[in-house]
Amino acid sequence: MLVTDERDLVVRIRAGDVDAFGAVFRRYYDGLVTFARTSGAGQADAEDLVHDVLLRIWSRHEKLEIRESLASFLYSSVRHEVWRSARHAGVVRRWTERITRELHYGDERSSVPADAALGARPLRSDERLEAAELSAVVQRAVAALPPRCREVYLLSREHGLSYAEIAAATGTSIKTVETQKARAFAALRKAVTRWRG
Repeated sequence: MLVTDERDLVVRIRAGDVDAFGAVFRRYYDGLVTFARTSGAGQADAEDLVHDVLLRIWSRHEKLEIRESLASFLYSSVRHEVWRSARHAGVVRRWTERITRELHYGDERSSVPADAALGARPLRSDERLEAAELSAVVQRAVAALPPRCREVYLLSREHGLSYAEIAAATGTSIKTVETQKARAFAALRKAVTRWRG
């Protein structure tokens, strides 16, 4: 369901308000490009895909109908554009440091840098090596996830979408999103456990 701010933007865009469209562009562009890249597009292709999606929305603004959240609508549109362009490849990016910290230090929501998680002291060389190895393990584990599972995981952890927004963006139920996210974390924990020996 559209929140008040989103509903206002959609109404204004439908009426041809360029400023409202600009606000949507600025708010979502970077995240949509990053999402397109994690779905397999290179940087230039990701930017082109997002431009195409946003341009299509503006060119049809008088008929714009959005029932779910605006974020879900935009991410879903980019997702379909990436698939249509046959660039869906699951590229693993900036989430690596965050998930490494989450799995290694057990704090799923932590935004504290890894150095701070170790008592605010710089990492020793052996700890840096261990963190790099763990990062590689996590990277491989995420890349090996089934496409839907990986997509749900990245939308949640990298883009911060809620279960409802992910469900709308991927065309699945909230229960499916919960299941896929649980499977992703189980697979990552299993990979890390094997690595730790």
